[in-house]
Amino acid sequence: MTNYPPKSQFNEPTCLVAVLENGVNLPSGQMKVKKDSYSVRDLSKIRRAQGSENSEVKERSVSQLKKRKSLDGKGNRLSKFGMDVKDGQRGYLNGEDDELDLARELTMEELQQSMEQFDLTKSGSADFSNNGSQYNSKSGTPCNSKSGINGSSGFGHSGNVSNTTGGGKYSRLSNGRLSRSGAIDKCYKFETMDRETYLALSKLEKDELNNWVNAIRNMIIPYSELNNLMYLEEMQNFAVDILRSTKTVISRLQNAIVGPRFSGKSTFLAVFLSLIAERFASNGQWKKSFFFYLSFKDVSNHIDEPFDLYQTFINATFSQLEAQIPPFKPYAQRIAKFFNEIPTTNSTQFPKRIPVEKDFPVANVKLTKIAENIRKVFSDEDNFVPAIDFIFNLPNVIANVFGLPDVHFIFDDFDVCDVDVVPKPPFLATKQSVSLIDRLKESLKTKSFVICCKDEPKFLEALKSMNGKSKGSDMVTKVVFSNISDIEVDPPESQFEFMVEFENCHKKVRINRETCQGCVGFLVCWEKLVTLGIAVENNQQLQSKLASRYKNKVLRTDEDYKFIDFARKYLPYMLGTENHGPIADVKLINPGM
Repeated sequence: MTNYPPKSQFNEPTCLVAVLENGVNLPSGQMKVKKDSYSVRDLSKIRRAQGSENSEVKERSVSQLKKRKSLDGKGNRLSKFGMDVKDGQRGYLNGEDDELDLARELTMEELQQSMEQFDLTKSGSADFSNNGSQYNSKSGTPCNSKSGINGSSGFGHSGNVSNTTGGGKYSRLSNGRLSRSGAIDKCYKFETMDRETYLALSKLEKDELNNWVNAIRNMIIPYSELNNLMYLEEMQNFAVDILRSTKTVISRLQNAIVGPRFSGKSTFLAVFLSLIAERFASNGQWKKSFFFYLSFKDVSNHIDEPFDLYQTFINATFSQLEAQIPPFKPYAQRIAKFFNEIPTTNSTQFPKRIPVEKDFPVANVKLTKIAENIRKVFSDEDNFVPAIDFIFNLPNVIANVFGLPDVHFIFDDFDVCDVDVVPKPPFLATKQSVSLIDRLKESLKTKSFVICCKDEPKFLEALKSMNGKSKGSDMVTKVVFSNISDIEVDPPESQFEFMVEFENCHKKVRINRETCQGCVGFLVCWEKLVTLGIAVENNQQLQSKLASRYKNKVLRTDEDYKFIDFARKYLPYMLGTENHGPIADVKLINPGM
């Protein structure tokens, strides 16, 4: 870690001072520096610098130098203690008196050496410890160079963003609407969230940014687990390739992740989502983005009736707003309860006991308006299909209340929602049921989304009609499919194979690592299967020796049962669509060959 001196030491005559020729002042007093815009002087050499003209300079007063500066034009004086004097030299207030001294410019060699001590423009990657109390600067990228996050992203894969909480109000736009916008409104290119940019943010902005990135990273899998996954680097590389294939800045996602069951799709979705969060953090899009995540497998029992579907989307929306907007946390559960009761109580007046307007001005008024629209939708018995479409759009309208116009829908196990929604009161029972997946596909045509399947054939069949123009809109949907088996994984140094025997037949199948089809989920299962198989092999060899000595029969142990149970659970998915029947036995062969 580079140890930077306290800020107070930067004005002492023994420190290095960078004089910026083309810097951009920021509101916080920090300075964003271009790589070709600096020169550095060593103040410890001020009185001994070759070619110094101290006597001439001392005859000048500070006011004369200021006058000269105003005549020479803007931009010469970029710090309180440096100003141009003559012939490329620069005068400095050395901190001991009010007089000015001259110091020569350093050579390029000296400049490079100086940068090792005074690291103003060569930014390292921001590494945030768990407690958020210390900022570490590293010379290299925090993740593997293959990951595509070069330079100095402040949110590398190797460090956890501190889980601090923003304590103040969000900044307000001129029209009174809230947003995450702050001092840095410039959209930085991907891979350029450097140290100076991060330091230029106010503490509130840093807290908001850190919490937002943490919320997205932990949305599917705890980031502590995600960061220790097997084949993480390979998944990151694949995710980077997907993002690089986009021709424009990501503002509308249209991605689908496919692959066999248990092949690691949900895990890769978490890795992909984490990388998207890092890109949004570095280019400024995080300030206006809200991510809505839902796994249909987790809510499969609560989506086939209108009221259940409504509550599912309401609870998920406010739960994720609570995570992504920390100041909203004190109000989230009570507001969710208020909205959940609207279809049954018809009460639309926002409760005064929930003072959300203190942190989010006029939010109570906007939420009341949404509540009134919900009551209208659920009070019309002929409004069955419009009610379903209205529910799908709730995350958009609610996020807009908090100044987040860009909503990205993340759906896992998407094909699980291929169910019929049956009309229940207040809607007429005579109405026909509606295919939930068909209505959701139509809704997503105008939205940003990343969807992941559970059953690949069923998923692909459902998405056939999704590409093209949406009704009543000029937006064109073109889903980008990414197959989990396309992740490049290096071949193993050693080969293990298994002989699989099936019940009710004499067929045996010999399988190896290639049976995993390159799917990281299968590869993880394979590694565990090999580990269990080696333990069984060693145990059987030991028992065979004992049995031959004491003439006992070799019995199965707990390791044997763990091994065969694990094989029976996962091998059918690895073997694909072929139905060989139940597995009778599995044996490790050619170990280590």
